[in-house]
Amino acid sequence: MEASAVVLDRRFAKQLDLASVGTKMHLTSPTGEVGTWSIQPQLPDEDDLRAVAGPLRDIVMAPSTAVSMGAVLNSLHRCVRDQEALDTRVKPLQEAWKAFRKMKYFSANGWTSRTEGQVELLSDREIAEHWLYSDQLHFDLDRRAQLRLFDEGTKLQAAALWAKDACILVRAVRVCIIDLDERRLIQAPD
Repeated sequence: MEASAVVLDRRFAKQLDLASVGTKMHLTSPTGEVGTWSIQPQLPDEDDLRAVAGPLRDIVMAPSTAVSMGAVLNSLHRCVRDQEALDTRVKPLQEAWKAFRKMKYFSANGWTSRTEGQVELLSDREIAEHWLYSDQLHFDLDRRAQLRLFDEGTKLQAAALWAKDACILVRAVRVCIIDLDERRLIQAPD
């Protein structure tokens, strides 16, 4: 619960319109009648994104930690004795978690350093994870190489979508645990 509180206390996670982060677009019209319209994603402040990415990493990307989403949901599943609560609250969260890393909003061409000269499509989730490990949390040269074809806007949009979805899932799990605990449906495992 402490790890989720750290994440949800960040300014990024407190946004009222968190569900639309990374998907809202800013439309810029040309001056006068002739010109090119541009559409750019509205992105969160990069410092806010970095501030939430660190604590989210242990929850989302470190399966061996006690605070990882998988470990928390598995423990919750073992401790909830009410079948209806398991079926309607816990299992849907487990399914959402399994789908989290497979989800994607977009794919873009990226460079693969494993097969020099090859270009492959990377999902926004892959771009976000490379961004986290190449510049933000670590300095992974291989991941930096895989991102070299992407502009900063693409990397930030991918990271914003990843963080937004992770924050929504963390909040949903936290609310579920609090609700089930208040209803006394969580018991220590046998």
